[in-house]
Amino acid sequence: MNTFVLFILLFLSSSAMYAQRLTQHKENLPGDCSVLLCSTRTLQIAQVTPALSAQPQLFFSSLLDTQSWPARWSCGRWLPFAGWLYIVSDLVIWFSYFMIPIALGFFVIKRKNEFLQFRLVALLFIIFILSCGLTHLIDVAIFWWPAYNLSALLRFVTATVSLSTVFALVYIAPKILDFKSPQVLEDIVEQRTSELNHINQLLQEEIKSRQRTELELTLLNEKLQLKSEGLAQSNAELIKSQEASLQDNKERKRAEERFRLVVESAPNAMVLINSKGTITLVNNKTELLFDYNRDELIGAPLEILIPDRFLQHHPDQRTGFFASPKTRMMGVGRDLFAKRKDGTEIQVEIGLNPIETADGPLALATIIDITERKLREKAVKIQLELQVKNKELQQFAYLASHDLQEPLRTVSNYMKVLEEDYHHLLDNDAIRYLTAINGATTRMSMLINALLDFSRLGHNKKLAKVKGSELIEMVTSDLQNIIRTSGAVISIGDLPEMNAYETELRQLFQNLITNAIKFQKKNVRPEIQISVKEAPGEYRFSVSDNGIGIAPHHYERVFEMFQRLHSQHEYEGSGIGLANCKKIVELHQGEIWIESTVGQGTTFHFTIPHLHQSLQ
Repeated sequence: MNTFVLFILLFLSSSAMYAQRLTQHKENLPGDCSVLLCSTRTLQIAQVTPALSAQPQLFFSSLLDTQSWPARWSCGRWLPFAGWLYIVSDLVIWFSYFMIPIALGFFVIKRKNEFLQFRLVALLFIIFILSCGLTHLIDVAIFWWPAYNLSALLRFVTATVSLSTVFALVYIAPKILDFKSPQVLEDIVEQRTSELNHINQLLQEEIKSRQRTELELTLLNEKLQLKSEGLAQSNAELIKSQEASLQDNKERKRAEERFRLVVESAPNAMVLINSKGTITLVNNKTELLFDYNRDELIGAPLEILIPDRFLQHHPDQRTGFFASPKTRMMGVGRDLFAKRKDGTEIQVEIGLNPIETADGPLALATIIDITERKLREKAVKIQLELQVKNKELQQFAYLASHDLQEPLRTVSNYMKVLEEDYHHLLDNDAIRYLTAINGATTRMSMLINALLDFSRLGHNKKLAKVKGSELIEMVTSDLQNIIRTSGAVISIGDLPEMNAYETELRQLFQNLITNAIKFQKKNVRPEIQISVKEAPGEYRFSVSDNGIGIAPHHYERVFEMFQRLHSQHEYEGSGIGLANCKKIVELHQGEIWIESTVGQGTTFHFTIPHLHQSLQ
């Protein structure tokens, strides 16, 4: 209360001071200057009014314009008391409009379940009250800040929200009219109470009737109890025997389930058959091994898994096993085969186990597919035989080369004696014959050395980490004389670092580069390109030249020993260089092949897999 009185006193004192200043100011102005100012500015605005279509854009662009009108204090003859009364009243109205939505919102939030269906109307009403409050607040601001365009926009928003609120009230009016008055609700409660009392009375009568019936039943039950006591003991004994039987059945079922799980989880195929040879149980491995579904096997005769050539003797063998059942391996000392659904045969090992059940004796057969093991054993056997033969071949090649080299050296020595000591006794024909013999022995010695080198390939191989660029650099350095003499140009790409047999790989590149230089067209400078591409699991090398080329029907022949496509006079050599290349590539578990065009050049492709040190 004291605060309100203080506010009124401050308001009156400021009004008096402002009235005194305004009076002094207006004494210096012509009689109705403020009215004249408003009229003059209105006249100026009327003279520049734009077209109607351009007015909305002009309106929004000058929404906060305060230059087109004077402040409300400057329009008309305001008494200070009247002006401040207007201002304070508008502020109080704005404050009330601001507080009412807060109170209304708080009430709606607290009672949201009751007002859930009227939430939209409440929201519109809150916006409507706030909009009305803003119109009063802007009227206060216009006394000093003449933003009449903003005031017009706020009034338009207030009008829109007001109209929306009216439509919303019309929409929910039927729902509001459906609300029942307190008197009507009291009448409904009274009617329901009367009905419940009547129902309760009927229930009381029903309870009394049931109590009488329950008493009668109790008497009858006592009579029946006397008669049933004699049967109780016999029933108890019967129940005990039934429980024992059920327990035995449960134990048997649990045992059967454990047996089935063991069979199902076994790593090998397992088949359970009865004495008639009918399949009664299989596991998942059996389905995978024989490509049958479980439904196709269970109930079928075991003969569907036996090759036709063994069917004649199988019934007698099955009868013999069930006559003297014991755990044993089937077919000891001979190869056993089974037949898959598609008719293909697989080599197997079979173990037999007899099982005694309530339904009679059964046989559990454990079947192991040993096809791959047999193939590996066969491969190992062949490999051992090849190793023995290769060792014998190497020994033979060494002995043969040694035994052949000795007579060749003897012939060569005697040829030198004839040329040096008896040259003056020989005519031209004899000298020509000696020259031919000497050349033949020289070529024979080269062939024997080449054969010995071929037999020794891979004999002392050592897998190591090899840098391709360094290896090629050593090869070109060894071949520097032939490269310089022929004028060959060798282009080398980026070569990888890999695991390889270094000595053999070096000889491979040396043979291919020498081959490319040797088989060149006349008067054409040799051009050799060495490149590599990495493929999944391997490196694919290419050695290309611009030489004479190779006809397609000779692609396989050139890799055979002592196979020459040209005479010794055209291109000299032993005819074993490419055979060495093929053997070296196969030693690395790779492949070598040719692409060539006669007269244009040849490309030798070969692969070197990603070898591991465990292969050493």
